Amino acid sequence: MTSPQPSLARRPRSRFHLGAGLLALGLVLAGFGPNFQAKLHSGFASLPPILHLHALVMGAWLTLFMAQVALVLKGRQDLHRRLGRFGAGLALLVLAVGIATALASAGRGLRAGEGPQSLSFLSTPLGDLLVFASLIAAGLRMRRRPDWHSRLMLLANLSLLAPAIARIPLPLIQNGSEWLVFGLHDACIALVFVFEGYRQRRTGLLHPAFAWGGLLIVLAQPLRIFIGASPAWIGFATWLLG
Repeated sequence: MTSPQPSLARRPRSRFHLGAGLLALGLVLAGFGPNFQAKLHSGFASLPPILHLHALVMGAWLTLFMAQVALVLKGRQDLHRRLGRFGAGLALLVLAVGIATALASAGRGLRAGEGPQSLSFLSTPLGDLLVFASLIAAGLRMRRRPDWHSRLMLLANLSLLAPAIARIPLPLIQNGSEWLVFGLHDACIALVFVFEGYRQRRTGLLHPAFAWGGLLIVLAQPLRIFIGASPAWIGFATWLLG
């Protein structure tokens, strides 16, 4: 009996990642879509330019991820690898624009009189970006091991969902705390893991990439809150904002 072709063997996993990517896209649309629709009527001129750039870069990144999964699903690993070189550069742009956006937002908060609260919250978006960068770096390093690479890149995308979840216009979310957002974020990741477990039910084991990557995302959530509340962070954030 001949072994399956690598591209065919990876297709069930690609369908799974495509479904997870659609989940991420749905949450992004649910969180940022209503605000976008409101701006269609009131005009986008009131938004700082960095937010326009941030939306453009993040939209390009999510589109690239979906395209990469679709290419593997079609058996076009050659094009997937070539596009991956562009993806590495785009990931750096996501980080640079994300940091600039977080600093600009904190600066606006300070000018609006929010004071230490704005400085403390800065640890959250910067923490998100640090987790994203760690997962992307690990995924690129493991690019010759598709089972690790694909899962780490998926987790990198899922790690950025908290801001979208926080903006979903539901009273439970809007009136809840940051811990509720983290809990909902973890629930989305857990849902992906449940489906992964169902697919891997013959072994009954969660892939190590998901285990370690998921642990990083979950542990980083309370850590960034505790760090953000510390005097050392307030001083560092004040220095960052000049």
